[in-house]
Order: sequence, then structure tokens, then C-alpha cells
Amino acid sequence: MIDRQRHNKRWKITKGPAKYDDLASEAAKSFAEFAARLEVNYIFAWLDWDGDNVLCDAGIIDYGSVRQFGIRHDLYRYDDVQRFSTSLNEQKHKARLIAQVFVQMCDYIKTKEKKPLKSFEKHPVLTTFDETFAATRADRILYRMGFDQQQRKNIVARPALF
Repeated sequence: MIDRQRHNKRWKITKGPAKYDDLASEAAKSFAEFAARLEVNYIFAWLDWDGDNVLCDAGIIDYGSVRQFGIRHDLYRYDDVQRFSTSLNEQKHKARLIAQVFVQMCDYIKTKEKKPLKSFEKHPVLTTFDETFAATRADRILYRMGFDQQQRKNIVARPALF
């Protein structure tokens, strides 16, 4: 996966031992951007990672699990009889958990010791996730309000303004 993402120039992943840290960071950014776009555009995508809905880079592969609403519908859950999916409000949390699993996985590859997922709750990569989510969400909201890219950049540069 690292080789493919590097070859495709999709993610910036260095060579050497730091490549696993880069992998976790890039995955976190991708899932943060994805979750922010879903939230702003009122799109529901089943983010419980059961292997058939999203790719490792947050690309959708199962469009049957995707719903878009004209207005925000916080209570919608896809009903698959055996279990209910997440709601729009829970997607950010699910995406953050996926990023956390990437951190856990990369740590395991480096240390050969599997640590509990909970031990990575405050990892710096999750701060990257939170910051990327907030920045992408703000950018998408400003875009929907009609601001062009330069205007959005100027507005976001002044936190007290937005």
C-alpha cells in the first residue's frame, strides 16, 4: 500500500523507518477530509469498517451504502436488519477511529507488540485528524457560501473572523 500510494503520488510517504508514521498521518488526513465533506454535504456513508465500504485512502467502493440528503437528517441510519449503521453525527467519530486503527497498526509493525486501541486515543496523528477535519469543514462551508479559494484562505487565516 505504501509503495502504491508513493508511486501514485497520492500521499507523501518517505522511505525508511518513518514511512509507517507517514502512512498513519496521511490516512488520518484522508479520513478527516472525507468525513468533513460528508458532514457538510449531508452525505451518509457507512464508516464502520467491515471491509467493503471504504478504501484505505478513504475512497468509497460501495456506493450502495451511500445516501445524500437535501437537508441535514441526523437520525437516519441504514437498516441492514441485523444491525443499524452510524448516523451523520457519528461519522466523524468513526473516521477518527479508523485513523486510530492506522496508528495502532503502524505501531505494531514497528514494535512487533500489539497495544490496546485505547492507548492511542491521544496520539499526535489524531490531533492531525482533528485539525484537518476542522480546516476541511470550514473550507467546505465557506465554499458553499460562495467564497472562492483565495477568499476562503484569507478568511480562515483570521480565526476570529470565522
